[in-house]
Amino acid sequence: MRLKLRNSPDGFYVIKGRSLPNWPTTTAAASTRASAAIPEETAGPFPGDGSNGPNVLAESGIVRSDITRSFGSASGVAKGVPLTIRLKVLDTANGSVGREGAAVYLWHCDIDGRYSLYSEGVTQENYLRGVQETGGDGSVTVSAAWKPRPSGRGGNAASSLRCRS
Repeated sequence: MRLKLRNSPDGFYVIKGRSLPNWPTTTAAASTRASAAIPEETAGPFPGDGSNGPNVLAESGIVRSDITRSFGSASGVAKGVPLTIRLKVLDTANGSVGREGAAVYLWHCDIDGRYSLYSEGVTQENYLRGVQETGGDGSVTVSAAWKPRPSGRGGNAASSLRCRS
């Protein structure tokens, strides 16, 4: 998974984008890409942050590392290929060290291309959405269920980042 990055005024990368093919798989290539600013961003669809409908971010249970199951009063479970997503937030104003304490909100569509809270049949579900706070090295690890690519439209993941001052 590749996420577009935008360099914010305070020097921290703002992650906000969608998955793209052919992200470098070697550590050296990934490190080079991760420390270079990419000037554009693409807002992810159906954020569930209150900007265009439901606000799941205000609900108890949103902070979690496994986003395959709905939380609270919802009971849905996302089907798909098990996927582990690892993201690292870098403090570019401080030598690109990991940024501790950043809140990363990740969401993506299910195996049928539907977004919980928005799409017909899953408006009462909140699976495949979750928030995690970055650890001391600036990283988060999320367990998800991914849409297999051969069945038509590929999966789409989006994320949003909030840093404390």
